[in-house]
Amino acid sequence: MSRKTFEFVVEILEPHIRRKKTNWRQPLEPRLRLAIALWWYATPSEYRSIGCIFGVGIATVCVVVLQVTTALQRALLKRFVDLPTGARLQETMDGFAQRGYPMCAGAIDGTHIPIIAPRDEASSYYNRKGWHSIVLQAVVDHNCCFTDVYVGWPGRTHDARVLVNSPLYKKAEEQGGYLFPRERSITVEGVEVSAHIIGDPAYPLRKWLMKGFTNHHALNQQQRTFNYRLSSARMVVENAFGRLKGRWS
Repeated sequence: MSRKTFEFVVEILEPHIRRKKTNWRQPLEPRLRLAIALWWYATPSEYRSIGCIFGVGIATVCVVVLQVTTALQRALLKRFVDLPTGARLQETMDGFAQRGYPMCAGAIDGTHIPIIAPRDEASSYYNRKGWHSIVLQAVVDHNCCFTDVYVGWPGRTHDARVLVNSPLYKKAEEQGGYLFPRERSITVEGVEVSAHIIGDPAYPLRKWLMKGFTNHHALNQQQRTFNYRLSSARMVVENAFGRLKGRWS
């Protein structure tokens, strides 16, 4: 992380992670708190190792990581992770159009985040890849930036079930099948095509969620071309997951 980015995050987060001085303690400065948390996010180091690096106790590292994580969620999540609107929505749609797929405002997919096997119902968290995890569902734009996240379901849960229980799905269905303003829709050969997101075959086909044709052996050339363009545009979400796990081990 660059110094400029670090200072930017500190400035926004400082009111939420600064602690008061008391007669019993001298609290850690916000800069140090954030640095400890970022180091833990980015490396596979144990609390003991991080404590030695920053000159604090093991319990302090644990508490700081939890406090900073909570502050990030409350103070920054909705500010920076939100579905595009207005000019940003048009920019996103133009970006996907340049990738060969128009009227798209995001790509959705799920990935598994490794966890230690829980004591209760461990089998529910044992995924098809052979390890325990929770599912992270995310929507990203054409630049691989996250615009919606939903996390917490056990690793064995199917992607479609995670979606149906997510706020994203409920929002779209409550708005009559429009995840984005209906004014953005166009009509093609008498069929209304609204701004939508794209996903893989695991997701249900909805007015606001498009996926490729199945039964690949029976597709004509036009359908194969559609699948190719949709798949090419959808690659941004897989790239985003790769960057996420590469930077934040």
